Amino acid sequence: MTVKYAGSGKKITIYDLAEIAGVSHTCVSRALLDRDDIGEDTKKQIRKLAEKFNYQPNEIARNLVLKRTYNVGVAIATFTDPTNTEFLQCFFEELKKNTYSMMLFITDYNFPERELNLLMRKKIDGLILFPGDSGHERYTRFHSVPLVFCGNLLPMKNSVTVDRAKGTYDAVKYLIGMGHRDFAYLCYPNIDINMNVSSKLTGFRKAIIERGIVFKRDMLIKGLGTLEDGYVKTQELLSRGKMPTAILYNNDLSAMGGLDALAKKGIRVPDDVSVVGFDNIEMSQFTIPALTTIAKPIKKLAENVVRMLMKRMENPDIEHEQITLEQNLVVRESTGPARR
Repeated sequence: MTVKYAGSGKKITIYDLAEIAGVSHTCVSRALLDRDDIGEDTKKQIRKLAEKFNYQPNEIARNLVLKRTYNVGVAIATFTDPTNTEFLQCFFEELKKNTYSMMLFITDYNFPERELNLLMRKKIDGLILFPGDSGHERYTRFHSVPLVFCGNLLPMKNSVTVDRAKGTYDAVKYLIGMGHRDFAYLCYPNIDINMNVSSKLTGFRKAIIERGIVFKRDMLIKGLGTLEDGYVKTQELLSRGKMPTAILYNNDLSAMGGLDALAKKGIRVPDDVSVVGFDNIEMSQFTIPALTTIAKPIKKLAENVVRMLMKRMENPDIEHEQITLEQNLVVRESTGPARR
């Protein structure tokens, strides 16, 4: 049989290689992919045979045999948030390590029905979804596709998120330790919705109250999280007359807009007011002054999401997981002792 394939000039197929090795064609495919469920001795034998007969796997045929596309869908909302582009780069790198390609779907945070239906028709082996704070009930239709949730969401099964409340809590605690007691927080418009156990606003409020400071609604300013909005809403804050000693922003972009508004009014940061952002995007270290911010562990998030998804794709019945990662405060030049 060896002579037959070696001398016939015929291009060897996965079925030929399986017949020579005395195993199934699925076993050959999984061995060449270095899957854990194939023994090392079997892998070595099949690799030697593949090299001997110059076997080149047909990707399309292999995927049909395994009933896989080796594509993973990533559904994410808008590119206006720089953290999303960082997420995508990390997902791409992690999926590539696992021999998977990434199919990108851009939508908004509400995931309209039309787009959900479109996702269901795509040929993907798994899905990474950023659903926002709306929960996961709407996505139960994806029961046939292994799914992992990621991003700013409440802890739920098959999800990887961050403890946003603790991140903001630690930042406020740090500022209080430097003598600050008069705060403002530029947050997203849906204030009441975001007052949940894992939100940034919850951490802000908890730290304020624990230190004996009266929490007032006028500490909160509704914002959109953009550069321009951060600039405009900071101007609105300044128009009130009484200036807080510390301002927290919902993300780094709005904080950068705020820094510009403060500078144009001649307000010194951090001498007159301390400023804290959220996310630790790359450009935050290059503002003037460099921005103190709460870092989101994007690379670690991506690693855990892809690892969880790979496990679910290998065994859809595996026990559900939920991972919550901590964030850390990155202290730079935009914070200092409270003014007297």
